[in-house]
Amino acid sequence: MKGMASIVYVDNGIAKKQYRPKSEDSPEKRIDAHWLKEIEGLGRLDGRKHFPKIIALNHSTRTIYMNDCGVVINKDNIPGNWEKQCQEINDTFADVGVFHLDFKGTDKNGKPIIKNILVKNGIINVIDFGLWTDDINNYEPIESIIQTFKENWW
Repeated sequence: MKGMASIVYVDNGIAKKQYRPKSEDSPEKRIDAHWLKEIEGLGRLDGRKHFPKIIALNHSTRTIYMNDCGVVINKDNIPGNWEKQCQEINDTFADVGVFHLDFKGTDKNGKPIIKNILVKNGIINVIDFGLWTDDINNYEPIESIIQTFKENWW
């Protein structure tokens, strides 16, 4: 998976997220901010269900090694208890003061997609904490995003 600031590879149950190297064409300050924000957010969420677990960090290559959290949620893999799981996720966000800001995107055809909400073994997982806030007023609850997709695009 390739994002604006990083590339993610999954191999043998390990997700390797490497932030782009320093170069003349990269918005360096923004990428560094994402890297630091991700580490802080994952640190606050450490040990909580529904979130990646950091296995290792390599600061010199700006790489985070985490557990594999599954595949993007869709109409075929959405758990039957998705609303309960979303409430658990929202409760955790409130407990630790991390509110995700990057759930929605578009595919190559411009169709809205959910990103950064994955499912593995019936468990919803939220990934990619390069963009988050501690201000609940800027947060759209995860269940409203999933409900919108269920009603309009799935």
